[in-house]
Amino acid sequence: MKTPCEVVTRYVLPSVRALIAKELIEKHGCSQVEAARLLGTSQSNISYYLHSKRGAKLLGEVSSSIASDVEKIASWLVSEDVDPEKLMAKYCDICRSIRKSGGAICNLHRRQSKVPRDCDICLSPTTP
Repeated sequence: MKTPCEVVTRYVLPSVRALIAKELIEKHGCSQVEAARLLGTSQSNISYYLHSKRGAKLLGEVSSSIASDVEKIASWLVSEDVDPEKLMAKYCDICRSIRKSGGAICNLHRRQSKVPRDCDICLSPTTP
């Protein structure tokens, strides 16, 4: 059985990175090469993000709080004066927000693993 974190790694994080890449290019005027440098990836990955060939799984299901977090991350990256811990924490905030929503990530998890219909592990404040 896959854990929710495995689903997040495979689908959520690439979707978030795609959103950040689009923000960097469309609102901050970065080139694909510059966006790749800022995100620590390759230009070809940025191209895949922009053409929805990678990281498109959850793009249609973004809440306003996640959109705001994506904007903050892009701004921080462009300023190049970002505290790495603050950046990591913001990524974790996004992940927690998506997991606690119980929507897309739960549906993906159920399709990929034998997760009971009444599973609420992501909604629980602590692990049993």
